Amino acid sequence: MEDPKGCSHFTLTRVNWTGSTGGHPHTYRPAEVSPELIYKLRVSNSTYSYLFARKFSPDCLNPLLEIADTVIFRD
Repeated sequence: MEDPKGCSHFTLTRVNWTGSTGGHPHTYRPAEVSPELIYKLRVSNSTYSYLFARKFSPDCLNPLLEIADTVIFRD
């Protein structure tokens, strides 16, 4: 599918393959969740930004919610 107007400069997911094991990308743990991690995930080497990041362990939910209003939902 082609988007002639190029209306979005996003790609869907950012995946961290650093230190991957068994063909699986890095899984972020609660101790890694911080404003700095979110800023790092937003940085891109291309002209596109990421809409989502993966993989976060289930126990990252509360740490992510704690920084949602002050970091994640702010540009």
